[in-house]
Amino acid sequence: MDVRFTPIVDGRDAAVEEHTADGRLRHAIGVLARDVPAEEWASTVAWFARTRDGNVLDGARDAVVALGGELVPETVRLGPDWPEPPRDGHVFGDRFVGPTADAWVAWVARCIEAGQTEVAINGALRALGMPGSAGAVRDALVRPVARDAVERERRLAHLEALLDAHLLFARQGGVAEVDALDDAVFFAHFWVAHRPVVFRGAARAWPAWSFEALAARFPSATVQVTASRWGAWWRDRPSHHRDMPLTELLTLAQEGSGDGTYAVGHNRLFEALPALLDDVRVLPGQERIVHPSLWIGPAGTLTPLHFDPGSAWLVQRAGRKRVHLASPLEHGLLETAIDGSYNSVRPSALSDEERAARGFTTVELGPDDALWIPATWWHEVASLTPSISVRTAGFRWPDDLAHHVFV
Repeated sequence: MDVRFTPIVDGRDAAVEEHTADGRLRHAIGVLARDVPAEEWASTVAWFARTRDGNVLDGARDAVVALGGELVPETVRLGPDWPEPPRDGHVFGDRFVGPTADAWVAWVARCIEAGQTEVAINGALRALGMPGSAGAVRDALVRPVARDAVERERRLAHLEALLDAHLLFARQGGVAEVDALDDAVFFAHFWVAHRPVVFRGAARAWPAWSFEALAARFPSATVQVTASRWGAWWRDRPSHHRDMPLTELLTLAQEGSGDGTYAVGHNRLFEALPALLDDVRVLPGQERIVHPSLWIGPAGTLTPLHFDPGSAWLVQRAGRKRVHLASPLEHGLLETAIDGSYNSVRPSALSDEERAARGFTTVELGPDDALWIPATWWHEVASLTPSISVRTAGFRWPDDLAHHVFV
């Protein structure tokens, strides 16, 4: 077991210092380690052993061995949260000196940016065999590179606090459901707040759609579909595209299941079925239909967690879908983002408690229900039954993030 550096807290360092001074280090460790994991105290001993001009005290070596560790001073590791330090260097007076002095100042700056405190940095330097470094760290912190790092860390902490405050309000708001909605209420309560809303029965007055009706209306149409939507299929969409008769797609949608064959927005079905656009109407907030897309597929399809750069209405024309949504303020999801707008988190595989902890809200859409998904909101969409859906944009207000009050 290599000995790792572990910062000491709660005054234990002073207690160990006292016993080290009179040669009773092992006794100090025995007294203080009653409810502390052995590995942590082995690390503590190794850290203290290197505070005496870089020399390893015999008592420290014995204590580490007694705790089941192996003291390897020249390979002290600071763990994954620490930037890699320069290979060598030393302190003279209150400054880093030598050819690597600037590299050590830069290292201090990177430590600050990584969230380490001045006290922790001093401890790390002592663990690395650089005694008397406290003054050098203070000197480094007034250099422009480190001062800028401290300021960036301060601003980042302030921004995270603001995001957490906004996130608290976003979680309290949740996703609203309404049975009636006009432009005034939509813009005042949802658009400006950047808050999703489910409009039940929004498309009730539209011409009715069904799988049988579409097959009878377009008996000879050929459309593009996406096949084998497994793995990271979105990284090479064209290789998954296939052409097939619309009637075959509609039959597969009713009789099949899963992501083997699914007509999605990128397949541009409305270009193959332009007459179908006549049935699509504007919804609250829209002045015209822009970027319409049509989705036709079986039960069991799953569009993974992702966000879109623009807002849109998702209208369910036939069948049922379940949507898991999370605010863009859920900054924990940024750590699991992949390929820009996708995410490795799968909300449908989480328990209700896990979804709530991550800030997800779940809604189900039935025939003629519509869900407004604001720009950059995370969403995962699963078909519970054979499904036909429409997505449209074209809003009266500019749809860029400067007009959404969420940052």
